[in-house]
Amino acid sequence: MKRIIFLSLGIILSLNVNANDETSSNESVYERSGWFFSGGQMNFDSAVAEQQGIKDSSFYLNLGYEGHKGALAYGFGMSGLILSDDNSFTQRVVDNFGNTSTASSSADAFGFYGELGYSMDFESGGKSFDILAGLEAINASRGISNCSNCFSEDIDLSSGLYIKPRFRFYAESGFVFSFDYHQYLSGDIENGFSLNFSWTN
Repeated sequence: MKRIIFLSLGIILSLNVNANDETSSNESVYERSGWFFSGGQMNFDSAVAEQQGIKDSSFYLNLGYEGHKGALAYGFGMSGLILSDDNSFTQRVVDNFGNTSTASSSADAFGFYGELGYSMDFESGGKSFDILAGLEAINASRGISNCSNCFSEDIDLSSGLYIKPRFRFYAESGFVFSFDYHQYLSGDIENGFSLNFSWTN
């Protein structure tokens, strides 16, 4: 974990960035904010995953708002994890029309996060390297969807503080793409990566 932090700081110090206050053709893009969608993979502590009856990795989804004002980068939104469940169960259910069937459970997690960090754009324009710190809180459970009285149980899986170095690529049209690495400093999620797509205005 320390190597990731030092590597991120080293990249920041070694970048040839544009520190001038003059207006460039890309500056209007850097100043924009907008909504984004991302997907990737998160890896959990293997001992915790085994204890909770889930696989030690999960598909990760994220929907949020992102701002980019000068050197300040910030964001907030909702996160979701589609868990691979080793302890799933089945239960007999009855629908609104009286039809009986067998339904299987699924496991997932949803949460909220906020993050704040520093952004440095490349002198060549159209690219930046960011380093952000954030806090995420999730709630995980196992149950049968769309069933009001079916059995369900909590999954003891926590998130927490993280750092997120990333590379962002801007287009004049307002489209932004980034590759994000997540290194968690607390909780049961260890690390992960995601691809981020946003349209700014």
